[in-house]
Amino acid sequence: MRITGGQYRGRSFEPPKVSGFRPTMEKVRLAVFSMLDTQMDLAGCLVLDCYSGSGAFGLESLSRGAESCTFIEKNPELLKFTTSIAEKLGVLSSTRFIRDTLPEALGKLNKEFDLVFADPPYDTDSGGFFVKLLASNVLKTAGLLVIETSKTSKVDIEQQEELSIELLRDKGYGDTRVRIFRKK
Repeated sequence: MRITGGQYRGRSFEPPKVSGFRPTMEKVRLAVFSMLDTQMDLAGCLVLDCYSGSGAFGLESLSRGAESCTFIEKNPELLKFTTSIAEKLGVLSSTRFIRDTLPEALGKLNKEFDLVFADPPYDTDSGGFFVKLLASNVLKTAGLLVIETSKTSKVDIEQQEELSIELLRDKGYGDTRVRIFRKK
């Protein structure tokens, strides 16, 4: 895992070998942040990294100027890895770690976020989680939600008008699909 931009650009870390863990490819993260650059300034943003895995999206956000990042991950080994990287980068004071499953962890959040990443395991039926996430009001009005799923995922939250979201980008990268939404 390599940070692709910002203050810690080029720093590399070897994530632990964990069964079922699928880190986001570097080229996909780079593309996501390029798309985000056209939509928002990360400086001072509050970021939530759901299903954080290695923490790549959140750590990349901190490197690019985000004020803080909350990481949610149920696997203790992955959460320990992300914590150690945050410590090595000197950003530990800008982080919060929640070890829990989703959507249960949403009840432990006490603020709204400017940017939310959600990258669930590809074999998970995560449609219900996305609806609960948006209904929980953890995403600020005009905030961005970045969803990474498999290209064949049947999750189509953009069809649900009551969620008050607008699809900004929908891109495919191999077997990966990335969508960026703005909360109306």
